[in-house]
Amino acid sequence: MGSGGTEQRHDHHVFPQAYGGVDGPEVSVCDSHHSKLHRIAECLIREKPHHQFLRGESQERTKKLLYLATRIHQMYLTVKNDPNKATSTTLVLTAKSQRMIDQLKPVLGVRSREAVLLKALEALYSRHFVR
Repeated sequence: MGSGGTEQRHDHHVFPQAYGGVDGPEVSVCDSHHSKLHRIAECLIREKPHHQFLRGESQERTKKLLYLATRIHQMYLTVKNDPNKATSTTLVLTAKSQRMIDQLKPVLGVRSREAVLLKALEALYSRHFVR
């Protein structure tokens, strides 16, 4: 969607991976328009004005940006209350915590640190909330 200049091209998932669009169609956009369409989508999600991101764009480019941004918004609305939607979380662990988790892997019969932490979370939750 860029003007053919020297900007970096990005493959944008029309149905974003963050909202379940893994194998869907992709379009090639320049990095500035890719950033713009995500900013517009974020405004739509938060119900904030978005027209400032469209200033100076041609009518055709505005239509394309709005089309792609509304696809993101629609996918967000589709999955926002889905209890099965996974969310990525970053966790900083000390070396001691990493060793403790790694030592628990064979005890719990799992292979990943994530699996150890999920089992610990389930056990702790069950102990305090499931009766």
